[in-house]
Amino acid sequence: MWKLKGVFMLRHVLVGALFSTNLILNAPKSLSHHKLAPDASPALVVHPVLREFSLPHRSAPVDIVTGPHGNLWITETGTSALGRLSPSGTLRQFPLSPKSGPTGIAVGGNQSLWFAENYADAIGRLSPNGRVHVYRLPHNSGPFTITRGPDGAMWFTENGRDKVGNLSPTGHLREFALPHGSQPMGIVAGPDHNLWITENGTGEIGRLSPTGRLRQFAVGSQSYPEGITVGLDGTLWFVETYAGKVGRLMPSGALRLFSLPSGSQPSNITTGPDGALWFTETAVDKIGRLSSSNALREITLPQGSSPVGITADSHHNIWFTARDASKVGRLSMLP
Repeated sequence: MWKLKGVFMLRHVLVGALFSTNLILNAPKSLSHHKLAPDASPALVVHPVLREFSLPHRSAPVDIVTGPHGNLWITETGTSALGRLSPSGTLRQFPLSPKSGPTGIAVGGNQSLWFAENYADAIGRLSPNGRVHVYRLPHNSGPFTITRGPDGAMWFTENGRDKVGNLSPTGHLREFALPHGSQPMGIVAGPDHNLWITENGTGEIGRLSPTGRLRQFAVGSQSYPEGITVGLDGTLWFVETYAGKVGRLMPSGALRLFSLPSGSQPSNITTGPDGALWFTETAVDKIGRLSSSNALREITLPQGSSPVGITADSHHNIWFTARDASKVGRLSMLP
């Protein structure tokens, strides 16, 4: 049984065609609406080459991160394992405890991989020698995403207890309470040395200092913000799953929202090597790209892919997990 309400409960809809369109800006009432400029991106980005890599049956991959030596690391929630995929496609599996349900994954210090075990209420660390160490959390924590903070500790969201957790390199746990019902999902370290959190339940973005000082930014009720990343411009970019939008939040609190085609249900977002924002549209089997000129292009994937996690590597590739197909996909932007 899925423990979270977010990316796991999305419905499938029919797949559309590859197309380019302008986004409409949905700004706060103090700002006017704008028609955004057409995308002037090079043709090599318009038609990226897709290659897929198969994972074990029913592995249900969720998150993906680029790790040491250019390898891709994947959380396989369905089979409770981690996968390491080389750029050439060689796969190695690292089994975890049965029914641990790994979700988020991030690179920590000393080239270790840290991951959230959503079902087991634990945080795991995979050392370079292949050993796994597990740090137990309070019951019903439901950790989901994880990132390395400016203090070198690993920070993670506790979706089940409305908290953000912090694990020091030595394993010392601290927890910081969020508003009741916030259901935190995504987390990222910002350029201002704070942690930024998407609060799925209350439609807010939280800014948490390493000492625990919290400030909230409302982004819309029933918006269900999930994935979050830092753009090349130093601003926070996030996706609103049920509202079908991409948001841009300045550290000062200024907000802009960009509407996506109906029914897209975006889940996660990353900054690409081209400076654009790339995100998964889970419900419609697409990868979206928002250019620096605020224009949208969508790449259609095979039906039944259900893309969720997304990351970029240093070789102009975008990688994503295809949860329902038990695959990892690579979009190559250069010939």
